[in-house]
Amino acid sequence: MGNCTAVFLDLEEAFELADETVILARLAGKGVKGQLLKWTRDFLANRKAQVRFQGHTSTLHSHEHGTPQGSSLSLYLFNTLVEALLELSLPQGCELITYADDITHVCTGRRHHANSQRDLDIIAIGCRELGLKLNGNKTKAMTFGGPNAELLATGTAVEWVDTFQ
Repeated sequence: MGNCTAVFLDLEEAFELADETVILARLAGKGVKGQLLKWTRDFLANRKAQVRFQGHTSTLHSHEHGTPQGSSLSLYLFNTLVEALLELSLPQGCELITYADDITHVCTGRRHHANSQRDLDIIAIGCRELGLKLNGNKTKAMTFGGPNAELLATGTAVEWVDTFQ
């Protein structure tokens, strides 16, 4: 396999920060229209929640962004959003592997460290455009077949690890 760098990206409050306008635009780009698009918009917009515990009820809280957690539709909608990251232009030998908010960037070859840093910068910009925020403090990296080199995620040094779960 040669030299390889894997970066395990962490998104801050991923489901809570997801931009519903981007989700709806991506759905429309896939051909979703009419009543189904309206229902999805209503599902994502003007959500309110409160908690009842031991006879006490919290104040009503409005959710302006994000996908409702616990719904099977939310996972699909979030994956539709994150799919945009897979469309980023990455150099040969580099790719993103995603499922929901679990995102791994893998880069192989002679320039794996340099390409990884270039891609981290591109991914951070892509995340911002989607309403997401890359968390540099929780992002981790591993290298296979080569020494570690400094990587920065949103200006924060990425921690190198020997194992990742």
